[in-house]
Amino acid sequence: MARIIRSALLSLAGLVPFVAAAEPTTEVHGDWTVVCQDAANGQKQCSATQLLSRQLDNGQRTRLLQTTVRKLNETSYLLQFVLPLGVDLRPGIALQVDDKQQRGGQYFACTNVGCIVRMGMDQAFMSELQSGKVARVLYRAANADQPAAVNVSLKGITAAAKSL
Repeated sequence: MARIIRSALLSLAGLVPFVAAAEPTTEVHGDWTVVCQDAANGQKQCSATQLLSRQLDNGQRTRLLQTTVRKLNETSYLLQFVLPLGVDLRPGIALQVDDKQQRGGQYFACTNVGCIVRMGMDQAFMSELQSGKVARVLYRAANADQPAAVNVSLKGITAAAKSL
């Protein structure tokens, strides 16, 4: 305990160098925003995100869908969707790029901010996104008979992916 107090006092006195976390950098590519932050291991961590919201009757905006892409290594990516609470978890989601075949995804977890779907992507899947115009996310709300669809713009995804 004494060591902690002494370190804090030395830091306050300016005798121990203080390392401030670098501010994240932000770039906009079409409809995607890339945010990069220096990680504790010294490497840069970046993600490309698109946030879709809708306006409620009271004028407030609420998130409808958050889509995030992260690069895992040279040939694979993680695609993550955060959907609103109140979805039917059983069928998962379907993702369709333009008129190509649908891909299925299962819910990973639900938190207080929404329900999360994570999908691994290889280079072929990323190329499909980059050559497309719109990715359609289909999900079913609880107690709904028909699925709902949300369109994610792919404008800027190629430039965003290159900066990851």
